[in-house]
Amino acid sequence: MIGWRQRYWQTRERATAAMLRVRSRLRPLTIPLMQRRNGGVYAIDLCARVGFFAQMNWLLYILRHCEQRGLVPRVRFSSPWYVDPARDPNWLACHFAARDSALWLDAPVGPVPVHVSQVGELDELGLSRRASLGLSLEEAHGLLDRHLSPLPEVEALVDDYVSRSFHPGGTLGVHYRATDKGSEARVLSTAEMLLAVREHLDRHPHYRCLYLASDDARFVERALRELDGITIVVREDELRSRDGRAVHTRADGEENLRKGREALVNCLLLARCDGLLRTASFLSGWASVFNPALPVRLLNPPYAHASWFPDRVIAERQCEGGVASTERR
Repeated sequence: MIGWRQRYWQTRERATAAMLRVRSRLRPLTIPLMQRRNGGVYAIDLCARVGFFAQMNWLLYILRHCEQRGLVPRVRFSSPWYVDPARDPNWLACHFAARDSALWLDAPVGPVPVHVSQVGELDELGLSRRASLGLSLEEAHGLLDRHLSPLPEVEALVDDYVSRSFHPGGTLGVHYRATDKGSEARVLSTAEMLLAVREHLDRHPHYRCLYLASDDARFVERALRELDGITIVVREDELRSRDGRAVHTRADGEENLRKGREALVNCLLLARCDGLLRTASFLSGWASVFNPALPVRLLNPPYAHASWFPDRVIAERQCEGGVASTERR
């Protein structure tokens, strides 16, 4: 027999779950109404449990929404996966400089308070269904550039690595995503990825250097052993997985800032390559946002239900024979 205490907690849990369902359905209606009272300011605190560049996608959608409607964006990104409270509650400001400091939600901009909407999902803003429609790589690049740029210390890291390690005009970026993508795209085995690299190099013999980026330590080690006849460079001090679990989904306190910095630097380095061979991933997809002219070969386009920007656009260009699939012979 179920005691009254157990019945009480079961009833309470069901009621809480029901209220959360109602709240999630109402927020796409109530948040836009609240934001309309801000006098042209769109103030959002994004506390999401998705990866670095998935959140960067959401930033693009917010910025695009504001530009299309003449709103002033003010944002804070406070994801527990990337935030370093000892440095800044807004992890985005730990990696990027705002063209206008008023972009940051914590910046003092005037005496009139605004209502801040904290959201964990893009759906809560009512933007998800239409946010990326018609968005091109070039438009995304311009949109980002009008509002943000990587911090000088980040740019310096990238410039220094490129000058020391890349072969001018002959560096191929290779990005292999091995963790937590199986529901979004077919995961290539290590052997398949290495074969694809060899075949790509055979077709494009002008490459003299590989810049290798991956979340899988075992893939990196095997690539260094088995790919010969070409210089391979890899950032050795990175956090990588050895057990198949994604590194970016762990809230590791002091490691949070490092995770974000490594993701951004890796992406910017891939964008500086002369071509890119890659698997489905927001990280290497964003290399094409930073450099829309980057020649790309995407080996495993996402499934239809997970065909999000920018990989959707890159896959479409690849099918059409556009800039994303072009390689210099």
